[in-house]
Amino acid sequence: MIIIENDGPVITKTNFWETDLNERGLFMLSANAGAYRLLVPDEHFHIYPEMLKAKEVVITRGVDRLQRKEMLEIMFDDHSQNPLVLAIATSQADFLLKPKPAGHPFHIYLEGCFCAGSLTSYYRRAKKLPCLEPWKN
Repeated sequence: MIIIENDGPVITKTNFWETDLNERGLFMLSANAGAYRLLVPDEHFHIYPEMLKAKEVVITRGVDRLQRKEMLEIMFDDHSQNPLVLAIATSQADFLLKPKPAGHPFHIYLEGCFCAGSLTSYYRRAKKLPCLEPWKN
C-alpha cells in the first residue's frame, strides 16, 4: 500500500520508494489539491531531465490497442516529432478524474520527496491509445 502525505499539492512524505512499484521500475501518478504528481522510480531517474524539456504534459486515459485494457498515456510534449511518452496502468494512479479543459500543475518527484520540476498538464479521454496528439486549446 502506498502512503502519501500532502500539504496541498505538495508531497511531504511517501513510502513509494520502498514499495514493489519502485523496485519494478513502475511510475506512480498521484493527484491532490488540483495538481498531478509523478513519482519517478529509481530505475528511471535518468529521464527526468528529458521530462523537464516539455512545453506541457498531456495525460490521456483510454484503452490500449495492444494490451486491450484501460491505461494512461503521459506525453511530455516538447513540440518535437518524438516527445517522451510513458504508458502506465490505471492501477498506477490514485485517481481517475473526468477530463477538464483547464491546465493543472504537474510536479515531478524523485526519491526523498524532491520535486525536480513543475510543468502545466492537461487531462483528457480518448477511445484508443496510443493517442500521441498534442493538446488543442
